[in-house]
Amino acid sequence: MQHSPLDMFDTRRIRTRTFLFLQTMLILTTLLHKDTFPVIVTALRVSSSSSNNMNSPSAASFRKNNEHKHRLKFEIFDSINDINAHDWDKCSRNVFTNHAWLRCLEDSKCASSARGWRPQHIAVYRQTDNDDMEGSNDNNRAVLGSDVPIAYVPMYLKSHSQGEFIFDNAFANAAHQAGIAYYPKLLIGVPFTPATGPRVLLHPDIASSSSENHDEATTIRKEIGTFLREVAIDRGISSVHFNFITDDEANDVGCDIETMMADVGAKYSVRSIFQDLQSTFFPSQQQQEQSDGFIRRSSIQYHWENQKQQAVKVTTGGIAIGPYESFEDYLACFKSKRRINIRRERRKIYEDEQIRVDVIQGKEILKYDGLVERMFEIYLSTIEKMYWGRQYLTVEFFQMLADSEFIDHLCFICARYRDCGEEFDADDVFAGTFNVVGDGVFYGRYWGCLEEVNNLHFEVCYWKAIEHCIDTGLAKMEPGAGGGDYKFARGFDAALVHSAHYFCHQGLRSAAWQYIEMEMKENVEMTEYLKAKSKVGDVKSKNT
Repeated sequence: MQHSPLDMFDTRRIRTRTFLFLQTMLILTTLLHKDTFPVIVTALRVSSSSSNNMNSPSAASFRKNNEHKHRLKFEIFDSINDINAHDWDKCSRNVFTNHAWLRCLEDSKCASSARGWRPQHIAVYRQTDNDDMEGSNDNNRAVLGSDVPIAYVPMYLKSHSQGEFIFDNAFANAAHQAGIAYYPKLLIGVPFTPATGPRVLLHPDIASSSSENHDEATTIRKEIGTFLREVAIDRGISSVHFNFITDDEANDVGCDIETMMADVGAKYSVRSIFQDLQSTFFPSQQQQEQSDGFIRRSSIQYHWENQKQQAVKVTTGGIAIGPYESFEDYLACFKSKRRINIRRERRKIYEDEQIRVDVIQGKEILKYDGLVERMFEIYLSTIEKMYWGRQYLTVEFFQMLADSEFIDHLCFICARYRDCGEEFDADDVFAGTFNVVGDGVFYGRYWGCLEEVNNLHFEVCYWKAIEHCIDTGLAKMEPGAGGGDYKFARGFDAALVHSAHYFCHQGLRSAAWQYIEMEMKENVEMTEYLKAKSKVGDVKSKNT
């Protein structure tokens, strides 16, 4: 029996080991901090009882300037509609932090207090204190008035962990077993969206690439992190989570990856595990300092890049490096046997099953009555088939997006039978994907089918999407979370995605730091291993 690289890497062994390690750490650290434990738990439980309904006034008290501690001042908004769309989008540099996307989530009640997502978006301003301004170096910072927001942060007060895709269920369950209230918590991110992008939306005058502005951006991110830690502690909120952040944000809010990965190649032995247990009882000063702040975490996704990963000799004797010229050009990166299988897989869809697949994008979607509603029906079909399925979105959300300026970012891949005729009709679509295109990236979001056809999922979700990226010159495709085996086999390479987490409870924070450090070593090692085994890596060696 042939095993995939994921099987050979024995991920089950890793997951079991890290889970057991986490449980051990939580028990030990809870016992270590039993003197402070009852007081902290009481505070959190009181806050939880008043805030879990997401209608208490506690979140309103976030609106404080905190002038005596911070160079910045912060204002919290209960709705994205309370923030000027032009000002927000001027700072946004990712399609999913677009004001229209967040507005449609809120207006459709998908991201609402009733569903455990209470909007608490932050506007960040500079202080107006004269002494603070006199002590600053104006040459090292963008000149913006104190009434102009220098950054925005999309934030939600959460009463559960659903729809986040940076999975903290193990922490929540272990905290519950130890008697620690885990909710409410603060989440900085985009609801239901496992896509990386800036979560501290800096004003473009600060987000520019100059070294002076880079220092200013770093300072702002750190200040925001410090402020949110204080808010969580003051308000009895269990934790703060920055999800799917950029590498720079992870460095500034948490720490650089090299700090946590100094011995990335080391494998955990029984001896080293007991050494980590010892460090829990007798932590070094460095460990205490690291675990007192945000903890950087890295998870694995699988991304496709429109870039030949190896120079290929051409007839002129030169070297061709750059994006793929066609889908056949992309197939040339695979071994011969794999290319044959892919072509056969696609022929079964188009010739044997007599299915045609159309790409409908942007305002063209509005030409076809009922297409938006049909795509929602297709989205719903997958949820209804899966035992663990969760319906996060509503038909109103789909309709609001189509009626908004966000329509230009929507891309539907639709499957229908050829005998339906050349003219496209939404009623004929029985399978497809709901996708978002922006910033040169194709984001695969939702797949579904009303009729099962073998291999149609792979054609619609991967092959046709890749073909569309090549044809339109898109640089990258992110198909979302999960499905690692399927994606890796089709040329999607492992990529690290980042988050940063702060836990108010000292015992939980120390336990999480130990676990995340171990998890990161495993994930970085696995990512490097899979990249070395890439299906589209060394073209010349694969085709000789």
